[in-house]
Amino acid sequence: MSKKTAINRIDLGMTRIAGYTLYDEVSREFQETTPKEVKDLINRGQVNGLKLVDGEIELDKDVFCMSNLMVKSAVGKYRTLYPTTSIVNCMYAVVRVIETDNGRLYEIINNKCARVKVTPEKLKILMEIGYVAGVKMGACGEIELCKGVTIEDKRTKPEQFESITQTEVKEHEQSLPDINIEEEKDLTVEGNEKSAEKSVESVADESDTPVEQEDNSSEIVFDSLDVPEVHADGNTISDDMSTPLDNTEVNEGDSPSKEQVEEKKTTTPRKNKKK
Repeated sequence: MSKKTAINRIDLGMTRIAGYTLYDEVSREFQETTPKEVKDLINRGQVNGLKLVDGEIELDKDVFCMSNLMVKSAVGKYRTLYPTTSIVNCMYAVVRVIETDNGRLYEIINNKCARVKVTPEKLKILMEIGYVAGVKMGACGEIELCKGVTIEDKRTKPEQFESITQTEVKEHEQSLPDINIEEEKDLTVEGNEKSAEKSVESVADESDTPVEQEDNSSEIVFDSLDVPEVHADGNTISDDMSTPLDNTEVNEGDSPSKEQVEEKKTTTPRKNKKK
């Protein structure tokens, strides 16, 4: 929740309080508000530098480190709320801290409605010669922020990379080649395993494929030749007689015997002798 920061008080003359000038961080405007409006904002916790004590508005020295305030009594006339020996006629308040790549910047406002950004060195100088609310000086000389100051990070580099040292970077770079070599070895082993699997699969495929039978045409040619069968007595059997006779029976009367043939030769007359 953004808060409004008190930067001066507006008086009518020397006795009557007319209101306060508050800086709105959201709209970046300096707004003049009445005491009643300021009390309502304080009750809601939306004002830096002011607090209520017994219903009266007072400076918040404990939380926001606002120890003094400029009072505007007329046009261009300012005085301090509490007497001071400082010669500075302006009072400042830190409203925002900006973190950049080149360092930290502090956005401050003053009672004359100015808003500027300064470095830590310039802020320390203002703290030494004048009044600056919203910050305080630490025991070791560092600037400490008060509650209610907005912090804005505008760094382009991530914060985690800034914590890495040069030795860690070198160790990380040296470890990268080893990791790559291991990965390459794993890849080669996997590639050899895959090639072995492929070769086994190809051999299995070749074994599954039917083997082409050899051309035995030469044997068929020799089988088709008319080769006569030869018996032990030297006689040959013709092709017709070489066919199997498993299912056929030969009768004795179908073929004449040798004796019948000789008898016919003797009985047949010879006509040539009569002539």
